[in-house]
Amino acid sequence: VLLMGVGYDKNTSLHLADARAQYPGKRLVTEHSAVKAGGERRWVAYDTLEVTGEDFEAIGAAFERGHDVRRTTCGSAGLRLMRQRELVDFAVTWIEENRRQHGHFRLQIPAPAQPAGQLRAQARPILRGGRHGHHPQLSRLHARA
Repeated sequence: VLLMGVGYDKNTSLHLADARAQYPGKRLVTEHSAVKAGGERRWVAYDTLEVTGEDFEAIGAAFERGHDVRRTTCGSAGLRLMRQRELVDFAVTWIEENRRQHGHFRLQIPAPAQPAGQLRAQARPILRGGRHGHHPQLSRLHARA
C-alpha cells in the first residue's frame, strides 16, 4: 500500500479489514447511488457494511509501532509504503480486540504525528493539472532530482 499525502483514515485496506473482522455492533446499512445499466442511469439501493473509519488513524499508529513502514516525501506530500497483507491481518486483530474491549466507535483516538488535514492539503498541488496521466508538478519534481 502506498499512502501519498493522506493518512490512514483514507486507507481503503482498512475497510477490507473492517469487513473481515468480527466485533459487536457490526451491521449493514442501506446506501443509494446512481448506476448505469442497459444504457440507462438508475438510482439503486444496496446493502453495505457501516464503516465510519474513526479508529483508522489509531490502527495505523499501532501498526507503525511494530511493522516496517517506509516513509519519505514527494514534493511536500508525505509518503508511506507498507505491505498490504501485513496491514490487513494486523488491522483485523486490532479491530476485534479493541472494538470488543471498548465498544464499537467509542475509542479515544490519539492525534497522528501529522494531522491528516495537513497531509491532504499537501497532496493537492501534486494532483492538480495535467491530463492523460501527465502531471506537470510531478514532472518539475523529477526535473529537480
